[in-house]
Amino acid sequence: MALELFENEFSPLRTRLEMGKLSCSLCIHPRPAGITGSNEPIEIIGTVKVADLDGPPMESRHLVQAEAEPTAADTTGSNRTPLGYSDQLEEHLVVLLHNALQNSIEEEGKEKGKKLAALVKVGARYGILQPQETVIETTGSKRNWLAFWLFPPGDTPIPWFGPLPQCKDNLV
Repeated sequence: MALELFENEFSPLRTRLEMGKLSCSLCIHPRPAGITGSNEPIEIIGTVKVADLDGPPMESRHLVQAEAEPTAADTTGSNRTPLGYSDQLEEHLVVLLHNALQNSIEEEGKEKGKKLAALVKVGARYGILQPQETVIETTGSKRNWLAFWLFPPGDTPIPWFGPLPQCKDNLV
């Protein structure tokens, strides 16, 4: 019973990020409430300007981390690291998405109206993926990370957008 509680409430969610024909494994900390299994991939359905969101109701915020995936070469034993994953340096889809959203900010300016976020669907729920920046007070350095914001349940969590399944074609 304690193990089941830990797995359902405290363990990270390991799932897939899908963007068209591209996909990758990722890990979300902490596990979002109401999303129980890894059989529900996070599907990117478009991008939106942060200014258009204008403070939508958010249920929770989570850290998104890229997760290594074994390659075909790993199953044969060549190119294996101690963890069993390839040591080849390839950009992960999570990193590419973060950089693309971050670069859109840098190209268009740092104003709030120019920032972009990816609108995503997880099962019947919706949310956004948005690059974040945290300043470490002791060193003054900046740490960039990707946040997953989960909207409340329903097809219209952002009333001024209308039903999200219908506005898929009208996104940036």
